[in-house]
Amino acid sequence: MLVCDFPQGRYGNAIFRYLASSLFCILYDADRTYEETDCDTVFSDTDFIEWSTQILYNNVSTIDTTKKYIFLGYYQHDKIFQKYKSLLIEHIHRHPNDRLITDGYKPGGKGLYHYNVVKYAAIDLVQHRNTFPLHDIVVHLRLEDFVYVNQCIHPKYIADVLENFGEKQICFVVNNPKTPFEHRYISYFESKFSIICESNDPVTDYHIIKNAKTLVCSRSTMCWAAAFFSDTLETVYFPNYTNPSHIHETFKQPIENTVLYDIKLSSEYEINVFFDENGI
Repeated sequence: MLVCDFPQGRYGNAIFRYLASSLFCILYDADRTYEETDCDTVFSDTDFIEWSTQILYNNVSTIDTTKKYIFLGYYQHDKIFQKYKSLLIEHIHRHPNDRLITDGYKPGGKGLYHYNVVKYAAIDLVQHRNTFPLHDIVVHLRLEDFVYVNQCIHPKYIADVLENFGEKQICFVVNNPKTPFEHRYISYFESKFSIICESNDPVTDYHIIKNAKTLVCSRSTMCWAAAFFSDTLETVYFPNYTNPSHIHETFKQPIENTVLYDIKLSSEYEINVFFDENGI
């Protein structure tokens, strides 16, 4: 049996897809390929949900091991990966050079992407080969394209969570802000709390998140994966999102002590009005 991950999205999406296909490597002794043309059968999000439901109920799930499966979907769930977490970590250590590949612009492509394809090593999910700063309280912000599609979390809802931390220093992990709105979004928190910002490469930011003690998650799958693999987190505040149209997205409990917090997804205009009202 062969498995292959079809690149869709960036680092976080690649992680969850890799976890899904790795379960086939673990449970059915499948081999991994990076050539999409090697595979003849799509294993979709719907297929994965049906399969994992059977596995979670300890039912034997019949898989045709003569087929070669391409994982074409997002697979953002928690229970199935929690069930096999230790085996997934062992698998990563045995296959440290497995590649997690993002989508992006390829030479000769049609220019649909504004970023390049990136290949990450699986071992980076469980260990970091370089030093990185440690912070007890970490907040991850997901701005960038989420702003343009009106999927940005209204800052008031994050601030409500941060009130729990009093005057303690809070580390904000955020992709390097580039727009006036992104700078203004961060300034709102600077006006209310003692914060320090970290903007690094994705693997370093992943490990800053992963090694916190308290984490406030965004709606970023990279942040979710870091929380899932963490062995230092004591409390995770997780956005209580609802998106019934995304059957692939049910991940809500990265660790046992997860506290759901209410959110509102807002437009740039709506948030700017809020900033105006608050003198930001």
